[in-house]
Amino acid sequence: MRKAIKKTLGFITVMVMVLSLGVGSAAPMEAYAGTTTNTEESTKTKKDKAKIKYTYTVKKVTKKTTKTKEAKKKASSSYEKSSTKTKTTNQSYYSSSGYKHVEKEVKTVEKWKYTKGKKKYKYTKTVTTTTRTTKYSALQKEITVDEFAPKADSKLKAKFKAVGAKASIDTTISYDGLGGGLRVTLVNGNLVDTRTAYHEMGHFLGSTTNSDATTEWKNIFNSEKGKFRNATDSDYNAKYAKSNCYEYFACAYASYVLNNSKLKSNCPKTYNYIKAQLNKL
Repeated sequence: MRKAIKKTLGFITVMVMVLSLGVGSAAPMEAYAGTTTNTEESTKTKKDKAKIKYTYTVKKVTKKTTKTKEAKKKASSSYEKSSTKTKTTNQSYYSSSGYKHVEKEVKTVEKWKYTKGKKKYKYTKTVTTTTRTTKYSALQKEITVDEFAPKADSKLKAKFKAVGAKASIDTTISYDGLGGGLRVTLVNGNLVDTRTAYHEMGHFLGSTTNSDATTEWKNIFNSEKGKFRNATDSDYNAKYAKSNCYEYFACAYASYVLNNSKLKSNCPKTYNYIKAQLNKL
Protein backbone atom coordinates (compact mmCIF):
# COMPACT_ATOMS: atom_id res chain seq x y z
CA MET A 1 0.00 0.00 0.00
CA ARG A 2 2.79 2.44 0.92
CA LYS A 3 4.58 1.62 -2.38
CA ALA A 4 1.36 2.29 -4.30
CA ILE A 5 0.98 5.66 -2.56
CA LYS A 6 4.58 6.60 -3.41
CA LYS A 7 4.05 5.64 -7.04
CA THR A 8 0.86 7.70 -7.20
CA LEU A 9 2.54 10.74 -5.60
CA GLY A 10 5.50 10.35 -7.96
CA PHE A 11 3.13 10.26 -10.95
CA ILE A 12 1.34 13.42 -9.74
CA THR A 13 4.67 15.23 -9.21
CA VAL A 14 5.83 14.37 -12.72
CA MET A 15 2.52 15.54 -14.21
CA VAL A 16 2.77 18.87 -12.37
CA MET A 17 6.31 19.35 -13.67
CA VAL A 18 5.25 18.55 -17.27
CA LEU A 19 2.30 20.93 -17.10
CA SER A 20 4.49 23.67 -15.66
CA LEU A 21 7.05 23.23 -18.41
CA GLY A 22 4.32 23.18 -21.04
CA VAL A 23 2.88 26.50 -19.90
CA GLY A 24 6.30 28.10 -19.72
CA SER A 25 7.39 26.99 -23.17
CA ALA A 26 4.28 28.11 -25.11
CA ALA A 27 5.56 30.82 -27.47
CA PRO A 28 3.40 33.99 -27.46
CA MET A 29 2.69 35.93 -30.71
CA GLU A 30 5.12 38.65 -29.58
CA ALA A 31 8.11 36.74 -28.29
CA TYR A 32 9.83 39.86 -27.02
CA ALA A 33 9.09 43.54 -26.81
CA GLY A 34 11.28 46.33 -25.58
CA THR A 35 11.10 50.13 -25.42
CA THR A 36 13.98 52.51 -24.85
CA THR A 37 13.79 56.28 -24.41
CA ASN A 38 16.67 58.70 -24.88
CA THR A 39 16.57 62.45 -24.16
CA GLU A 40 19.03 65.12 -25.31
CA GLU A 41 18.76 68.84 -24.54
CA SER A 42 20.95 71.86 -25.19
CA THR A 43 20.52 75.62 -24.74
CA LYS A 44 22.55 78.35 -26.42
CA THR A 45 22.51 82.13 -26.27
CA LYS A 46 22.47 83.66 -29.73
CA LYS A 47 22.13 87.03 -31.44
CA ASP A 48 19.60 87.71 -34.17
CA LYS A 49 20.02 89.89 -37.26
CA ALA A 50 19.39 93.01 -35.19
CA LYS A 51 22.06 91.88 -32.69
CA ILE A 52 19.46 91.16 -30.00
CA LYS A 53 20.22 88.28 -27.65
CA TYR A 54 17.86 85.33 -27.28
CA THR A 55 18.03 81.76 -26.02
CA TYR A 56 17.66 78.80 -28.34
CA THR A 57 16.85 75.42 -26.81
CA VAL A 58 16.72 72.11 -28.64
CA LYS A 59 15.20 69.10 -26.88
CA LYS A 60 15.17 65.74 -28.61
CA VAL A 61 13.33 62.72 -27.20
CA THR A 62 13.73 59.40 -29.02
CA LYS A 63 11.46 56.48 -28.15
CA LYS A 64 12.26 53.15 -29.81
CA THR A 65 10.04 50.09 -29.55
CA THR A 66 11.07 46.68 -30.90
CA LYS A 67 8.78 43.64 -31.15
CA THR A 68 8.74 40.20 -32.73
CA LYS A 69 5.42 39.56 -34.42
CA GLU A 70 3.90 36.68 -36.34
CA ALA A 71 2.65 36.93 -39.92
CA LYS A 72 -0.16 34.88 -41.44
CA LYS A 73 2.31 32.83 -43.47
CA LYS A 74 6.02 32.21 -43.84
CA ALA A 75 8.07 34.75 -45.77
CA SER A 76 8.97 33.59 -49.29
CA SER A 77 12.17 35.66 -49.17
CA SER A 78 14.21 37.81 -46.81
CA TYR A 79 13.49 41.52 -47.11
CA GLU A 80 12.97 44.76 -45.21
CA LYS A 81 10.55 47.64 -45.67
CA SER A 82 10.13 50.96 -43.92
CA SER A 83 7.86 53.98 -43.61
CA THR A 84 8.72 57.54 -42.49
CA LYS A 85 6.25 60.26 -41.51
CA THR A 86 7.06 63.77 -40.25
CA LYS A 87 4.68 66.31 -38.73
CA THR A 88 5.74 69.85 -37.79
CA THR A 89 3.78 72.42 -35.77
CA ASN A 90 4.65 76.00 -34.87
CA GLN A 91 3.32 78.11 -32.03
CA SER A 92 4.21 81.66 -30.97
CA TYR A 93 3.57 83.08 -27.51
CA TYR A 94 3.41 86.81 -26.80
CA SER A 95 3.32 88.54 -23.43
CA SER A 96 4.65 91.56 -21.55
CA SER A 97 7.54 89.37 -20.39
CA GLY A 98 8.75 88.66 -23.92
CA TYR A 99 8.33 86.54 -27.03
CA LYS A 100 8.62 82.76 -27.42
CA HIS A 101 8.36 80.59 -30.49
CA VAL A 102 8.11 76.79 -30.30
CA GLU A 103 8.61 74.49 -33.26
CA LYS A 104 7.76 70.84 -32.65
CA GLU A 105 8.73 68.14 -35.11
CA VAL A 106 7.57 64.54 -34.67
CA LYS A 107 9.28 62.00 -36.92
CA THR A 108 7.97 58.43 -36.93
CA VAL A 109 10.00 55.67 -38.59
CA GLU A 110 8.58 52.15 -38.82
CA LYS A 111 10.58 49.14 -40.04
CA TRP A 112 9.63 45.54 -40.80
CA LYS A 113 12.29 42.82 -41.23
CA TYR A 114 11.29 39.45 -42.68
CA THR A 115 13.41 36.29 -42.88
CA LYS A 116 12.87 33.68 -45.58
CA GLY A 117 11.02 30.60 -44.35
CA LYS A 118 9.87 32.19 -41.09
CA LYS A 119 6.48 33.48 -40.03
CA LYS A 120 7.89 35.71 -37.32
CA TYR A 121 9.29 39.09 -38.26
CA LYS A 122 10.94 41.98 -36.44
CA TYR A 123 9.03 45.25 -36.11
CA THR A 124 10.72 48.47 -34.99
CA LYS A 125 9.05 51.83 -34.38
CA THR A 126 11.15 54.91 -33.62
CA VAL A 127 9.46 58.19 -32.70
CA THR A 128 11.75 61.21 -32.45
CA THR A 129 10.22 64.42 -31.06
CA THR A 130 12.39 67.50 -31.53
CA THR A 131 11.30 70.73 -29.84
CA ARG A 132 13.09 73.95 -30.79
CA THR A 133 12.32 76.93 -28.56
CA THR A 134 13.35 80.52 -29.30
CA LYS A 135 12.87 82.87 -26.35
CA TYR A 136 13.31 86.63 -26.07
CA SER A 137 13.13 88.74 -22.94
CA ALA A 138 10.97 91.88 -23.00
CA LEU A 139 12.68 94.48 -25.18
CA GLN A 140 11.97 97.55 -27.31
CA LYS A 141 14.75 98.67 -29.62
CA GLU A 142 14.83 101.21 -32.43
CA ILE A 143 16.85 100.37 -35.53
CA THR A 144 17.52 102.22 -38.76
CA VAL A 145 15.43 101.64 -41.87
CA ASP A 146 18.60 100.42 -43.58
CA GLU A 147 18.88 97.68 -40.96
CA PHE A 148 15.13 97.00 -41.08
CA ALA A 149 14.79 96.69 -44.88
CA PRO A 150 18.16 97.07 -46.61
CA LYS A 151 16.86 96.00 -50.05
CA ALA A 152 13.97 98.48 -50.07
CA ASP A 153 13.90 101.06 -52.88
CA SER A 154 16.30 103.93 -52.11
CA LYS A 155 13.57 106.54 -52.75
CA LEU A 156 11.29 104.80 -50.26
CA LYS A 157 13.98 104.72 -47.57
CA ALA A 158 14.76 108.37 -48.20
CA LYS A 159 11.07 109.22 -47.79
CA PHE A 160 10.94 107.14 -44.62
CA LYS A 161 13.77 109.17 -43.11
CA ALA A 162 12.45 112.51 -44.38
CA VAL A 163 9.07 112.19 -42.65
CA GLY A 164 10.67 111.04 -39.39
CA ALA A 165 9.30 107.49 -39.51
CA LYS A 166 10.78 104.93 -37.11
CA ALA A 167 11.65 101.24 -37.32
CA SER A 168 11.79 99.10 -34.21
CA ILE A 169 11.86 95.67 -32.65
CA ASP A 170 9.35 95.05 -29.85
CA THR A 171 9.30 91.58 -28.30
CA THR A 172 6.28 92.39 -26.12
CA ILE A 173 3.72 92.77 -28.94
CA SER A 174 1.81 90.04 -30.76
CA TYR A 175 2.02 91.33 -34.33
CA ASP A 176 4.28 92.99 -36.87
CA GLY A 177 2.82 96.18 -38.27
CA LEU A 178 2.70 99.81 -39.32
CA GLY A 179 1.52 102.06 -36.51
CA GLY A 180 0.14 105.51 -37.17
CA GLY A 181 1.73 105.49 -40.59
CA LEU A 182 5.10 106.42 -39.11
CA ARG A 183 6.41 103.35 -37.26
CA VAL A 184 7.09 99.88 -38.61
CA THR A 185 7.60 97.23 -35.95
CA LEU A 186 8.73 93.60 -35.91
CA VAL A 187 8.31 91.17 -33.01
CA ASN A 188 11.93 89.99 -33.20
CA GLY A 189 15.16 90.89 -34.93
CA ASN A 190 15.33 87.73 -37.05
CA LEU A 191 12.59 89.24 -39.23
CA VAL A 192 14.68 92.16 -40.51
CA ASP A 193 15.49 91.90 -44.22
CA THR A 194 12.73 89.30 -44.71
CA ARG A 195 9.39 89.28 -46.52
CA THR A 196 7.75 90.45 -43.30
CA ALA A 197 9.91 93.59 -43.15
CA TYR A 198 9.29 94.46 -46.80
CA HIS A 199 5.57 93.82 -46.34
CA GLU A 200 5.47 96.50 -43.63
CA MET A 201 7.46 98.84 -45.85
CA GLY A 202 4.80 98.19 -48.48
CA HIS A 203 2.18 99.42 -46.06
CA PHE A 204 4.29 102.54 -45.50
CA LEU A 205 4.47 103.14 -49.27
CA GLY A 206 0.72 102.71 -49.66
CA SER A 207 0.03 105.00 -46.71
CA THR A 208 2.44 107.76 -47.65
CA THR A 209 1.26 107.90 -51.29
CA ASN A 210 -2.43 107.17 -50.59
CA SER A 211 -2.29 104.60 -53.37
CA ASP A 212 -3.45 101.36 -51.74
CA ALA A 213 -7.20 102.03 -51.94
CA THR A 214 -7.72 103.91 -55.21
CA THR A 215 -10.29 102.73 -57.72
CA GLU A 216 -7.50 101.84 -60.11
CA TRP A 217 -5.76 99.73 -57.50
CA LYS A 218 -8.96 97.95 -56.44
CA ASN A 219 -9.55 96.99 -60.06
CA ILE A 220 -5.99 95.65 -60.34
CA PHE A 221 -6.47 93.74 -57.08
CA ASN A 222 -9.62 92.06 -58.38
CA SER A 223 -8.10 91.20 -61.76
CA GLU A 224 -4.70 89.84 -60.62
CA LYS A 225 -5.06 88.52 -57.08
CA GLY A 226 -5.79 85.06 -58.50
CA LYS A 227 -2.45 85.05 -60.31
CA PHE A 228 -0.38 86.25 -57.35
CA ARG A 229 0.67 82.74 -56.20
CA ASN A 230 3.09 82.62 -59.14
CA ALA A 231 4.50 86.01 -58.15
CA THR A 232 5.65 85.00 -54.67
CA ASP A 233 7.66 82.22 -53.03
CA SER A 234 5.26 81.89 -50.11
CA ASP A 235 1.93 80.04 -49.95
CA TYR A 236 0.96 82.00 -46.86
CA ASN A 237 1.80 85.29 -48.56
CA ALA A 238 -0.31 84.35 -51.58
CA LYS A 239 -3.35 83.56 -49.41
CA TYR A 240 -2.91 86.63 -47.21
CA ALA A 241 -2.64 88.87 -50.26
CA LYS A 242 -6.25 88.04 -51.13
CA SER A 243 -7.53 89.45 -47.80
CA ASN A 244 -8.13 92.96 -49.16
CA CYS A 245 -6.58 95.60 -51.40
CA TYR A 246 -4.39 96.97 -48.57
CA GLU A 247 -2.75 93.63 -47.81
CA TYR A 248 -2.43 92.89 -51.52
CA PHE A 249 -0.50 96.15 -51.93
CA ALA A 250 1.90 95.30 -49.08
CA CYS A 251 2.39 91.74 -50.33
CA ALA A 252 2.94 93.05 -53.86
CA TYR A 253 5.65 95.45 -52.70
CA ALA A 254 7.42 92.61 -50.87
CA SER A 255 7.40 90.60 -54.12
CA TYR A 256 8.54 93.70 -56.05
CA VAL A 257 11.66 93.61 -53.85
CA LEU A 258 12.19 89.86 -53.45
CA ASN A 259 10.56 88.30 -56.55
CA ASN A 260 10.75 91.15 -59.03
CA SER A 261 10.78 89.15 -62.27
CA LYS A 262 8.01 86.82 -61.07
CA LEU A 263 5.78 89.76 -60.20
CA LYS A 264 6.48 91.47 -63.52
CA SER A 265 5.69 88.41 -65.63
CA ASN A 266 2.68 87.08 -63.69
CA CYS A 267 1.02 90.27 -62.44
CA PRO A 268 2.14 93.02 -64.84
CA LYS A 269 -0.53 95.55 -63.84
CA THR A 270 0.41 95.13 -60.19
CA TYR A 271 4.10 95.48 -61.01
CA ASN A 272 3.61 98.66 -63.05
CA TYR A 273 1.39 100.24 -60.40
CA ILE A 274 3.92 99.64 -57.60
CA LYS A 275 6.71 100.96 -59.81
CA ALA A 276 4.68 104.09 -60.59
CA GLN A 277 4.13 104.83 -56.87
CA LEU A 278 7.86 104.53 -56.18
CA ASN A 279 8.58 106.93 -59.05
CA LYS A 280 6.29 109.52 -57.43
CA LEU A 281 8.46 109.72 -54.33
